[in-house]
Formats: sequence, structure tokens, C-alpha cells
Amino acid sequence: MTNKIFKETLKIKRYIFLDKNPDRIEVISRKNIILSTIESLSYTILILLVCYALPFTRNNFLALNIHPLAVMVAIISLRYGIYAGFSSAFIATLGYLTAYIFSGNDMVLFFLKFQYYKFFIMFLFIAMILGKFQANRKENEEIAKREAEKLEKLLDEEKQKKEELLKINRDLKNQIITSRGGVISFQNIRKNLNLLTTVEQVLTKSINIINQFMNCENASIYIVKNQNLNQIIKIGNSSLGKILDLNEAQVDRFLMTLDKGETLEFSLDLKGEKPVFVAPIFYGEKIIALLEITRLSYETSKNENFELFKIIMEEINNSLLRIFSENEKNNIYIFEKDTFITTKKYFEQILDEVKDRKKYYNQRYFILEGNNKNKYSSEELQKKLDELEKNGLNADYVTITDDKIKFLLINGDNGNNERQLEIVKNILKEEILYEI
Repeated sequence: MTNKIFKETLKIKRYIFLDKNPDRIEVISRKNIILSTIESLSYTILILLVCYALPFTRNNFLALNIHPLAVMVAIISLRYGIYAGFSSAFIATLGYLTAYIFSGNDMVLFFLKFQYYKFFIMFLFIAMILGKFQANRKENEEIAKREAEKLEKLLDEEKQKKEELLKINRDLKNQIITSRGGVISFQNIRKNLNLLTTVEQVLTKSINIINQFMNCENASIYIVKNQNLNQIIKIGNSSLGKILDLNEAQVDRFLMTLDKGETLEFSLDLKGEKPVFVAPIFYGEKIIALLEITRLSYETSKNENFELFKIIMEEINNSLLRIFSENEKNNIYIFEKDTFITTKKYFEQILDEVKDRKKYYNQRYFILEGNNKNKYSSEELQKKLDELEKNGLNADYVTITDDKIKFLLINGDNGNNERQLEIVKNILKEEILYEI
């Protein structure tokens, strides 16, 4: 039992005299204890010599209203804190008792008469009040210091992160990428994109850039149509379908990208049924398409590829923003108002790109066209198409040219094409289907 008490005493001693303990508001060091004790003893002896040893002050020393020993306790408490103040109070009490005894007074009377023992209480009270004041001041200083250190640490971390991101960005923008025997920099990517004049040219170039520089196995572009995503360009053998319903659970990553309107990175899907990277393609403020990468090469770093992907998509969207501004000035539109019916000019731009896409991506394109049997306007045709889509119509692009309606079908097989032909018979007259 004695051994246990001794160990606990040692623990308390180590705790009290622990210097710079971050969990304590008032730090107590051996140095401060020694200094405060020496000062208290020195001041007490000095006060006894000046105020008691001299004959003209001895008679009033024990009954002074503003007692010099109380002043000494106040000074020590304000300088060193509450613990040193208590120590000083006991030393002051010993000094007072010394004067009391040397004056020939009885010790029993000291504890019976308030006029004497009040000084002991006074010393403790002063030590507690002024020491607490000092402790609070130190506490506020310590809290402010710790908060400042935390803020400084956070600032340093943010600066480091910013420097790392800037370095990655700078390295990626300035690096030279070797592909198919050619050496092309990001400056050349921007230059090539700035030469393009139509949305479809940018879409073709986009998947071409991704194919060259991202070292990916599967990627594609989906255009956004009502509640569907229609795949218009594809590289690789992705497990993703030609048409995706936005109401289905498997397209949650596409929906998240549409909601946030920014390039997103996702965890790898071993089945290849969900994309790793998805980026919105803007025309003005509207998202008209999504570019996705389903599978990356095992030889490449996912993190570095994502940074590269973001930079490429930024350049692509900047190019489309430039085209949008020019088209707005010239009153050129890609869709008829409030519909997904493409304008005649935009449909022609799509057909111009079909040749390059057939060459690069081995895709098949079919035109289904016929006379506008019911003389539909673009708004009326859109309403009719919404109904027909429920019956299985899945044309990628539709336009009205003069008295004809044209449908563009991408990568449709013969069976699907025949179904599409059958579905549109009630809105077309003298309909024909041919491959371009």
C-alpha cells in the first residue's frame, strides 16, 4: 500500500513540474517555482527588516491595514500565477507568524482572534484572486497561441497542396507527350482545337485526343436527349449500352456529373460497366454531351491520367465556348427552339463529320428519310417523337429539311434499322433507308 502511494506521489510530482505540457493552461516549471520561492523569501525578509525590525514601525506591523506582506503576495501572484501565489501566501504567513512570536504574543490567541488570523485568510484570498486573474490571462494567451499555430499549420498545408497542384498542372501542360511516333505538346492541342469551327468537329477531335494521349482502352461520347444518353462516338469494346436510360441505377455516375457540371473521377469498375472518368461537354451553359472513359491501360497511373483528362476537357470546353460565342453572334443554332430537332445547318455539319468518324472509329451510319407526311413543325415533330421513343424509336439525330424529315442512325444493325423504319411510317411518306 505504501509503495502504491509513493508511486502515485511521483506521478503527481512529474505532472506538476512538467514544463510545456500542452494540456495544462498554466505551465509550472521548476525554474518558476524556485524563482517565486526565492523572491517570496527575499521580499518577506526585506519587509520584516524594514517594517518590523525598525523600532518606529514595530508596534503597528501586526495591525497594518494595507499590509506589505499582502502587497508582496499580490506581486508574486500576478507575476507567476496562482500556484506560486499560494506558495507566497504561506511564506508571508510564516513571516507574519515570526513577527507575531517575536512580539511576545501567544500562539493560541493567533487562532482565536480574527484581527490576527485574518491576515492568513487575506493572503490566501489575494493569491487566489490575482493568481486566477494571471492564470486566465495565460490561458487566453495560450489558446490564442495554439489557434495561431493551428492556422499557421493549416496555411502551410494549403500552400503545400497549392504548390503541388500548380506543379502537376504546370508539368502536365508543359510536358511533351509521345504518341504514334509524333511529339505533341498541350500548346499544339489548344492550337488545333482553336482551328475548329463547328461543334461536331470538336466532338470528333475530342475523342481523337483522348484516344491518343490518355492511353485508355474504352471511351465514348454520349449526347444528352431528354431522359436518355445516346452514344455517338466510341473507341474500344465498352460494356456500356448504345442508349442509356437516365432513370436506371447503372447510370448514376453520369447523373452525378450532370448534376455537378464538372469532371469527376470514380473508383475502378472491374466489370467495365461503369466509367472511371466522366466529363460534361458544354455548349454555352448547357451540357449537350458527356465524355466517358471506362477502362484505362494497366501501364498508366489513374491519378495522373485524371489530371491530364481534366486539362484536356478544359481545353475542349474552351473551344466549344468560343464556337458558341461566334454562333450566337451569327444567329447560328444547333437545335430548333425548345426541341432536340437539329437545325438543317447543324445536321449538315454532322454529316460532314461522318466521313472522318467512319475512317477513325469504324462506325456505320444510316439515313432514314421521307416526306413530311403530316407537315409537322419542329415543335409538333418533337412531341410525336417523344411518343414514338416509348415504342422503341432510338434515332440519334433528327432534322426537318424543306418537306422532308431525316433521321440519322449510328451503329444500327439491320434488324434495328428495319424496326426504326416501321416505327416512323406513320409520320413519313415514301420513306427510304440507306447507309452513308
